[in-house]
Amino acid sequence: MRGNAGSNRALSAALLLCASALQAATIDEDEGRIEALIEAEHVAAKAIAAAALPVEQPIAVTAPAPVVAQAVAPSLDTISNDDWLAPDAAANRGLRFDELAARVGSKVSIVTVGERVHRGIVAAADARGLTLRVPRAGSGGGAVYTLKREQIARIDLR
Repeated sequence: MRGNAGSNRALSAALLLCASALQAATIDEDEGRIEALIEAEHVAAKAIAAAALPVEQPIAVTAPAPVVAQAVAPSLDTISNDDWLAPDAAANRGLRFDELAARVGSKVSIVTVGERVHRGIVAAADARGLTLRVPRAGSGGGAVYTLKREQIARIDLR
């Protein structure tokens, strides 16, 4: 056991001596080794990149794509100043809100200010709002809800 401990100490001392011998004597030598390693990495990366690229590839020249359609603006002489304007929103309304009271039971499509579309049957209408009955297909059930007059942007008959 004692001989073992002595040989372990001798082995440790030998390893320390070898490690110290492998270390550089100065900082300048360490920097030189590091720079050499970095340069070797750059050279290897360039060699790998050069091996990956083909030696020469001809550049393909293609003809320009044919024009299938081209936008052409009409001449200024043929259009009036109002032709390009959007149509008046009031012209798109199918029904006025005041007409809903007479249309109880009619199928309507309501577009709200937030542009949601509600399709259903007019259940009731007064000056403040509209009650819409939306049947659920197949089950016989449905929903009934009220839309305020200021929420409604457009009313169309279906």
